[in-house]
Amino acid sequence: MSRRKLRAGYHAWRTYPAHRGRDGANFAYEEIGRLLQSTFALVARPHDILELCKDDRLAFNELRDIDVVVACVGPHAYLYFYLRQRLCLDFRIIRDARTALWNAYFLQEALVQPLMRESDLLVHSSAYSQAVYSRAFPGLNSTNQAVCYPLTRWFPQKMPRAPRNSWQRVTLGFVGRMTDDKGYPQALELFAACRRYWPGRYQMLSVGEVLNLGHHEKLLYKHLGADRSGYRSLGPVVRNEIWQMYDQMDLLLFPSTSNLETFGRVLVEASHAGVPILAAGHGAAHELIDPAAKVPVIYRHGELISLRDSVAMGSLDLDAAVGALADTTAVPRSTGHELYKSDDELFLHLVKVGISAARTDRAVRTEQAAFAALLTLQDLPTLTEQQVLVQIEKLVKMIVALHDWYSFRYYKALIRLIMASSMRHRTVQFVRRSVHWREDLTNIGGMDMEFAHLLLFAPSYRLDGGDSE
Repeated sequence: MSRRKLRAGYHAWRTYPAHRGRDGANFAYEEIGRLLQSTFALVARPHDILELCKDDRLAFNELRDIDVVVACVGPHAYLYFYLRQRLCLDFRIIRDARTALWNAYFLQEALVQPLMRESDLLVHSSAYSQAVYSRAFPGLNSTNQAVCYPLTRWFPQKMPRAPRNSWQRVTLGFVGRMTDDKGYPQALELFAACRRYWPGRYQMLSVGEVLNLGHHEKLLYKHLGADRSGYRSLGPVVRNEIWQMYDQMDLLLFPSTSNLETFGRVLVEASHAGVPILAAGHGAAHELIDPAAKVPVIYRHGELISLRDSVAMGSLDLDAAVGALADTTAVPRSTGHELYKSDDELFLHLVKVGISAARTDRAVRTEQAAFAALLTLQDLPTLTEQQVLVQIEKLVKMIVALHDWYSFRYYKALIRLIMASSMRHRTVQFVRRSVHWREDLTNIGGMDMEFAHLLLFAPSYRLDGGDSE
C-alpha cells in the first residue's frame, strides 16, 4: 500500500492588476506557487486566503487535511497561525521575511511568536536577514529558521558575455525602485562624477518604478542639470524583459543601504547574467558580492529610525566608488547566484521534511554579525497568546471588510483606518488607491502599514556606535 503524498496548501497569489511596480516579493510569491505545482513529490493545494478569512467552515474544510501551509500571503502569515489555533488544526506553517528593518514583517513576527510550534519555519533569502531577525526576536534560532531562495530555477539559460575592453563606452545600470533608500541619488551622483572626470565615456540606464515624479525630476536636475545626455530611464519592465536590460549594461550599480533590504534580487539576477556589480558593503552584499566589488558604507550611527520609514541606513564612500569606476574592467564578476542554484530542491525538502534539511554553508558573515550586534530595538512589544489572538481577529475582520469593495463595511473600514493613522497623508493615499484601483493585500507596504497604525505598532531602532563597514 503506497503512502499518501504530503499535501501542501498555499494562497494562489495574484497581484492586483493596477499595481504600478511589482517588486521582488510579488514575483516570489507567484513563483513559489509555480514551484509547488511543478513537483510530483507532493500534492499542491491552492486556496484563497480571503475566502478562508470570511468563512470558518470553508477554512476548516480546506485546511483540515493539509500537512503544511506555505504562507504566500506577504507579511500576513499570522492569518494561518490564527486559523490553526481557532480551528484546532495541526498543519506546519512555512512563512518568510521579505524585508528587514520594517514594520510589515516585524508586525508579522510579533504576532506569530506566541503561536509558533516546533515544526514551524521562518525562511530568509539571506544570512543577513536571519541575523537581523534573530537579533530582534529571541524566540528565533537555528532550529526554526533557514536560508533559502528557490527561484533561480526560473532564470533563463545563462548566455556568455563578451569580454569588456577598457576603451569601450561603458553603460552603468540601475535596476529597482528609483528611491532614496535604494541609493538612487548616489547612483546619479556617481554617474555625474563619471561625466565630469571622463567626458563621453559613460552612459547610464535606469530601470524601475518612480514613486514620486516631482522628487525624481529634482534629483535629475540636482545631479545632471539640464544636460541629460547619456542618461536613459525606463519604467518597470515585464519580468522576462529584465534580461534584455542586463544585456545592455556593462556594470550594475547597487548602492542600496535600505532598511528594507534583505537580499537584493537584482544582485542575483545580474550575477546570473554575467554583469559585474559595484555594490554598497551592506546587508546581503557581503555574502553575494566579491569583496573587491564592495564599496565601504558610512552608517547613520546613533540615530533613532522608525520601522514605519523606508530609509537609507548609510551612504557610500563616494571617493572609493568613483575610484572603482576609473577602470570598470577591474570590477570582478560575482558568483552569488551559484549559492542558490539548488535551492529549489532545498525548498521542496523543507516543505516535505522541515528544518532537518537546512544547510550549514550559509553562515552569517563577520560584517553582518557585527551590524546585527549594533542594532537596538525600541518599543518592540512582547505579546501573550491571548493578546495576539485578539489583535489578529481585529485584522481578519478588517481584511474582509477592505476586500468587500464599495459596501457599507468597506467605507466604514476606510474611515476607521484614517482615524487610527499616525501618518494621515499616507493613509489617504492608500484609501485613494483602494477606491480607484481596488488595491488589495498584494501591495506589500500598503494595507500592512495601515494595520500597524491600527494596532499601535510603532517600534524604532538605531545603530549604537561602531565603525563604517
